[in-house]
Amino acid sequence: SFGDANLLLLPVRSLRGTFAWVTSPMLLARFLRDAREAEVSIDVGLPEVAGDSSCVVAGDSALALNGRVFFEDLDFCPDPTKRDVATSWATALGELLFPQPDRLSDVDYWRRQLAQRLCVVHDDAMSFLSRYATEVVTRNVLKHATKTVDNLWDEENLPAETVLSGLMLASPNIPAKKKWGDVMSPDAMFTHLGGHLELPIQFGGKATVGRGRCRVLLSGGPQ
Repeated sequence: SFGDANLLLLPVRSLRGTFAWVTSPMLLARFLRDAREAEVSIDVGLPEVAGDSSCVVAGDSALALNGRVFFEDLDFCPDPTKRDVATSWATALGELLFPQPDRLSDVDYWRRQLAQRLCVVHDDAMSFLSRYATEVVTRNVLKHATKTVDNLWDEENLPAETVLSGLMLASPNIPAKKKWGDVMSPDAMFTHLGGHLELPIQFGGKATVGRGRCRVLLSGGPQ
């Protein structure tokens, strides 16, 4: 059983560092709740963000310019007293997102990039960014004979490098006319599923225009 995939880190264009992985205390709290249910141990406290114009970044952040962080048309003032908790979150998330060994990426490099680009903003600022910092593409269909517009529409997509999290449940449900020995156990199910997730997979439609390409990682539960 697959649960909803909830937003955890949203890539947002930044004046410094190219882009930031942005999150908020509420998103982190929801992630912690799901992680504990999945038996994933994350011993990090939630960062407190003073207000809409404040943010929390790690000590070696690549986002700050003259003591400020700039996203889209917003600017934030990093809280110097919360750097340690941001660093702790970057370390914890880096271990989950870029585990050892990883045949697809340079683990150490991407863990450093996450630490340098992680930014925690106020929940209200996160609400604004999740609404207006997504990728909106205008597309159309042309009439074959005249090459004039036949249909015009907008598509809203999550930006590349978005991080989502959710819960999956495997239970020993025994179908009718089958015995226990014919049913795969939850441990075996997760092992079997993990074997199909070694390479990126594609979810949903729009595959012909490159949409839905995802990297899926399993953590917690039976291993």
